[in-house]
Amino acid sequence: MDDVLKWENFISKFRAEKDIKDFLEESRKQLVEKKAGLQKNLYELADIERVKKFLYTFLQLQVKKIGAEGFLIYSLEENIENELFFKPYFIFSEKENHEMINTLMRLNIPYDTDGNAFAYVIASHKVIYIREVDPELIYSKASKDFFKILPLKSHITLPLFLEKNPVGVIQFYTLQNRLDVSDEVLKILEQDSHSIAMVLKSLILYERMLKNYNKIKKMTLNLREELILAQKIQESLLPKELPKLEGIKISFWYKAMEAIGGDFFDFLISREKDRVGVFISDVAGHGVPAALITTMI
Repeated sequence: MDDVLKWENFISKFRAEKDIKDFLEESRKQLVEKKAGLQKNLYELADIERVKKFLYTFLQLQVKKIGAEGFLIYSLEENIENELFFKPYFIFSEKENHEMINTLMRLNIPYDTDGNAFAYVIASHKVIYIREVDPELIYSKASKDFFKILPLKSHITLPLFLEKNPVGVIQFYTLQNRLDVSDEVLKILEQDSHSIAMVLKSLILYERMLKNYNKIKKMTLNLREELILAQKIQESLLPKELPKLEGIKISFWYKAMEAIGGDFFDFLISREKDRVGVFISDVAGHGVPAALITTMI
């Protein structure tokens, strides 16, 4: 099925308000048609938390339809050593086992195709459907650690791709009963996986943008506070008292081009009462570099 038709079928399943659909549609256009990162402030279209809630609600309905007990979403990430790993993005369990979910949310899974279902579906571009998991066939340490926390009975693991780029994986699972689904159901899940990848990618990019924005905002606030302190220090270097000369009134007004600057002056008091000197310096440039030089005068 064509990706556009997959998207239209997917979006039609959302009983969402217009702003949610606008967010999803704008994400699709920017991620696929423009083939770039998110270029528009999507928060103007919808509250990101509401978008996530609608996606999770849709996936929870899928859990009920296929008889699963929960689902996992893992994004594919890269660390500073350029090593790929799967990072938990969202975990849902019908039994609301908070301890299990919290433990899994702290467990990153390395990209290892030997015995790792997540890596295998990405590498092969195939869906894995295991009706009954055999613990004896779990080989990798990461998979064993995962199974200790979440002892799967059955699972359907789907790769999430946007165009040809892997975004992550989604896994529907059971812990008690065996999961029995038809080929038709698997086909529908596979068709929806492309659209889920699109939504997941837009959410991840949005959250990264928001995180970077907040980081820059905090740095800017700290810098502003430091500049205010520097401004006060520079102002303290200016003359506190004005020289007094008979018949002459002296006053001054000082304002830097930026918060601080390279201009400086002082009065040179003479021993003779009818004389006064004025020292003026103007450092080339303005701002912090110029202000630093004035402190050395």
